[in-house]
Amino acid sequence: EADSPEVTTAHTGYLVAEAKFESYSDKARLCLIMADHWKCPRTYASPEAIQRTELYEYSKVLGNSQFILLPFEPYKLVYAYILAEDGEFLGALIKTFKASFRPLFDELSMFLTLMWWD
Repeated sequence: EADSPEVTTAHTGYLVAEAKFESYSDKARLCLIMADHWKCPRTYASPEAIQRTELYEYSKVLGNSQFILLPFEPYKLVYAYILAEDGEFLGALIKTFKASFRPLFDELSMFLTLMWWD
């Protein structure tokens, strides 16, 4: 279970020690915050775990605008798929491309807003 005391303790230690996030593998220690990819390999990438990791990434970006949590990038796409399945397609599309194409996104967002609500 992802909310187990063992996972909480381990991940807290990893974050305090600034351990590196890793791509999914049997040897990876930290893929997503509070997600146990060893015990739950098919379900560990939950929306909550992705959101927690996204919050961590955001906090790091506030301190360093060049910060990129590269192993987290595929999970952003997973999250966009989850949002799309929930009927939030436009939000998912915007969220997926926002980080990669920020200047273009601002223009597109303004255009879509004008087009959508006029």
